[in-house]
Amino acid sequence: MTIGADLGGLESLLARLIPGSRIALDTAGKAVVLTGTVRTPIDSNRAADIALEFVKAANGATVGTSGGSAATASATPASATPGVGSRALGGGDKEALSEKPVINLLQVEGEEQVQLRVHVAEVSRSLLKQLGVNLSAEISIGNFATTLLSANALPLT
Repeated sequence: MTIGADLGGLESLLARLIPGSRIALDTAGKAVVLTGTVRTPIDSNRAADIALEFVKAANGATVGTSGGSAATASATPASATPGVGSRALGGGDKEALSEKPVINLLQVEGEEQVQLRVHVAEVSRSLLKQLGVNLSAEISIGNFATTLLSANALPLT
């Protein structure tokens, strides 16, 4: 026999609000643990925020909503859940809410990508010499240094 909060409502809410995610819910003491995978880091943060509001509502804390009632629609108070004592998920205990009521162990499916924009310019070397342009640069990162020169160090005539 397991005593804990009914997380079925939260699980269906997360599945509906974050499509493409595979989120499983467990409890660890007074905390809700989110495991599984999501598509983006934003989805992970959203799932944690939704779970936090669910825990607050289950503990009888006021839930701030922005005009909608989705945050409280599936939440049931811990005292109304059969088989769950008043201390389930903190039971309104302020110390429990000051600790981490939601443990986010969600993994992001894809690796984050960095977009690079590279411009390659092809310039005639003889034109650069006529214009008097000397394109030299020194790049150093830690103990590594490199120099880029446009002038020929050993010119062949």
